[in-house]
Amino acid sequence: MPSDSSRRRLLRLTGAAATLSLAGCASVTEQFADGGGPSGGDGTDVPTEAASGSETTADDVSTPDDGSPDDSGGDSWSTESVTIDDPDVSLSNVPLPDENTRYARMGEADADAVATVFGNWKCPYTQEFVLNQLPQVVDDFVRSGDLQVEFRALAYLSGEPFLGADAPRSARAGLAVWDVDRESYWSYFAYVFTNQPQERYEWGQPSLLRRFAEESGVNQPGQIGDVADSDAFSNTVRETTGAADDAGISTVPRIVTDDRVTAPTVDFEETLSQLEQATGL
Repeated sequence: MPSDSSRRRLLRLTGAAATLSLAGCASVTEQFADGGGPSGGDGTDVPTEAASGSETTADDVSTPDDGSPDDSGGDSWSTESVTIDDPDVSLSNVPLPDENTRYARMGEADADAVATVFGNWKCPYTQEFVLNQLPQVVDDFVRSGDLQVEFRALAYLSGEPFLGADAPRSARAGLAVWDVDRESYWSYFAYVFTNQPQERYEWGQPSLLRRFAEESGVNQPGQIGDVADSDAFSNTVRETTGAADDAGISTVPRIVTDDRVTAPTVDFEETLSQLEQATGL
């Protein structure tokens, strides 16, 4: 049985995560490795949304064990219960660079700067950025030809899947869409984040990822599910972890330009200033 001091520490950690509920997603390992409160790679305090876990390969999902209601209104949850709505955010007609890139990009080939968005397909704060702030970035900087935006899914932290065992699978699916049908990638991106289930569920399963691809008009949607459940793009996914480490990032979403990192869901005005500086606007 845990001691009273251990229980008190657990309550303190839980309280810190709940209080700081708007900053970003970080793993429990990263947040409390130093024995302190949650902190992002750029010094911004952030909460945890889910612990990391070992990756699974079966097309199954987790079921909440805390007695709270699930999305389907029953005693269990499955990917089949997810309804897919059309997104209010339209990214399907964004300009795309001419050159082939390993990671998804939007913007003109001769843009003045590149902003890399480190996010996670399962992170609700990445969802907040995509639905509420990315459209302004696109309108103000991308459509004008001044900026390219690259998305990199941070699927591992400290060697473990980040925000669930299905996070790497979701990352591989996104890379597969970019590889198979670049023209439909940002539509897929909008569909997934619009309909993102709660991160406590292992929803990044081939069946649901295939449905997202179908609804967003991706060519060969069946291939997306197959790739997600394979080892394809594994090195590409892992390299994002290395890039995040190099930038001092352990929390998402974060935006990187040159050597500057900002947290858009913490201070969006700072992010806009960052992009203005990068593009010279």
